[in-house]
Amino acid sequence: MKNDLYIRLQRWSAWCGVILFVGFFAAFAVGHLTPPMSPTESPEDIVAFLKDHRTGILTCVALMVLLVPFEYPYVVVTSMQMRRVEGGWGLLSMIQLTTGVVAPLGFFFPLAILAAAAYRPEIHSPDVLSAMTDTFWLMFVGNACIFVLQVWSIGYMSFIDHKRAKPVFPRWYGWLSMVLGVLLIPGAFVFLNRLSLGIAVESVRPGTCAYSAVRARRGIAGAAVGGADAGQE
Repeated sequence: MKNDLYIRLQRWSAWCGVILFVGFFAAFAVGHLTPPMSPTESPEDIVAFLKDHRTGILTCVALMVLLVPFEYPYVVVTSMQMRRVEGGWGLLSMIQLTTGVVAPLGFFFPLAILAAAAYRPEIHSPDVLSAMTDTFWLMFVGNACIFVLQVWSIGYMSFIDHKRAKPVFPRWYGWLSMVLGVLLIPGAFVFLNRLSLGIAVESVRPGTCAYSAVRARRGIAGAAVGGADAGQE
């Protein structure tokens, strides 16, 4: 493959992170899923929500089905930049790659359950719809913990990369990744009680948003600057 084409592919892959980041918030806004539903809502309130926002929810799911695959090229190009730092596929780059490849499933499965609830809410009982909606939020928020190791692997890589003459990842980015990993941990406590759902969602969302935004910007710069070197490895 020609080097200039290889660089363009890396840049395109980095922009996929931006596409997913912007598209995620647009889709969830269309589905009226931001801010998240209160975990204390009654089954009747949940049924009313699903009926009132049926079109928006199904549109949100359709958009996410189209958007989530953009995460794959973004994860791969980020992993390749980490590979450059390690001098080959190593522990940190493989953790980033494997967790990143699994991550889209954390979108697809929960959203499919929510779509099933909103698809024909009139034929299901309020208890069934409540259970399906709870399953969506529990899976969607709880799965955020998958990103903890992913974020920390990138953070630790930034500390290692800082020692090189031309680092791909700045040192401050490493500290930010470590902090954001901590912010994602409350997602695990979503399973303990109803109140923790709202707390966990609100704790995870800012960390995920900031992390995605910074990674997107840094990924574009890293792919553009390091593309030539990566193409020769």
